[in-house]
Amino acid sequence: MSAQQQGLAPALPRARLRPWTAADADVQAVLRAFAGPGMAGQSHGPIATEAQARGWIAPLVPDPLGLQPRTVAFAIELDGEAVGNVMVSAIERRHLTCWMSYWVAPGARGAGLAGAAATALAGHCFTVLGLERLELGIG
Repeated sequence: MSAQQQGLAPALPRARLRPWTAADADVQAVLRAFAGPGMAGQSHGPIATEAQARGWIAPLVPDPLGLQPRTVAFAIELDGEAVGNVMVSAIERRHLTCWMSYWVAPGARGAGLAGAAATALAGHCFTVLGLERLELGIG
């Protein structure tokens, strides 16, 4: 089982990073998150229906074959519920770079989840994925 399939432990006691799944609980968590303020820019389109939430999650579910993906994403889980996302995309093996992004649902903001999740994923990128540069932007 790959590190992406197992999950990561950020430096917060009640939080963990785990792979996204197509389970109803993750779909409902995404719907709740995207219903909140400030979330519209976190997707290429609206996330207001179950089908849209499933469409958002689908490309983030780890490949069961463990092939080298161009995107690695984890749900930020707090007390058993997905309340955010942290991911690297545009993984470029030639220059060993990627683009990092994250979001936290409005009700879970202010607890240090984004910083802890980004730190854990950065460590994963450097030690497991062998990347050398992460780019992070503000949208």
